[in-house]
Amino acid sequence: MRLADLQQRFARALHYQASGERCDIVSDQFTADERMQIYRNNFVIGLSELLELSYPKTRLLLGEACFAQIARQHVLRVPLTQADVSSYGEGFETTLAQFPQVVDQVPCCQEFARFEWTIELCQRQWQETQKPSQAQPLDALAQIDPARHGEVRFHLAVGVACFSADYALFSLHQAIRDHCFEDLHIEQPQAGVIQVFADRSYQCMSLTPAAFALLTQLEQQKALADIDAELLAELNALVELGVISHFSLP
Repeated sequence: MRLADLQQRFARALHYQASGERCDIVSDQFTADERMQIYRNNFVIGLSELLELSYPKTRLLLGEACFAQIARQHVLRVPLTQADVSSYGEGFETTLAQFPQVVDQVPCCQEFARFEWTIELCQRQWQETQKPSQAQPLDALAQIDPARHGEVRFHLAVGVACFSADYALFSLHQAIRDHCFEDLHIEQPQAGVIQVFADRSYQCMSLTPAAFALLTQLEQQKALADIDAELLAELNALVELGVISHFSLP
């Protein structure tokens, strides 16, 4: 049997799709299937711990036992397709949908998992993002001919992403942090910005509808001339928040 075939068969066995004997596992004091179960348990535990790191507040929201059950289902449902496990955990909200009783009890849980995964993606930007070659610092804007201001494209800072949901997830995130849920109105839609810093600390800020609309258009790399003038009134507020870091001209 080719090594690649054996590796694929072993991967299937980890997901209960092949037996230990079909993976050429030697039987001694343990049978091949018993030894395979040991490998399988370690595999599930390892990836479940990764999910706990990516979704710490979702785990608190659902409860440890409930989260563990759903994490195990995710590991068995979503195969690990590469050696790098840093991206493992994407789509956890889809696995949550397979537990209707949980969703009925915590209707916002899928969106909240997506919220936490966005934080994870923002953390990765620090390893992956490169500034455009023509990027200029914000203080250089004063040197640009006013006639060209309409051509300016602002760029979001590294580690920044827009997020919106049908639930007050920014408030929920803060409530979990503070262990205080008294003033939480989870059923209210909320939109805002997630910002992760170089040291992996982060902040999650809800925004007014106008500020969020402007931020999404800046995220789409629209030139100022293509953005509604009423929205541009929110530009200084976004700059003060530190979510815009530089600009560029064509």
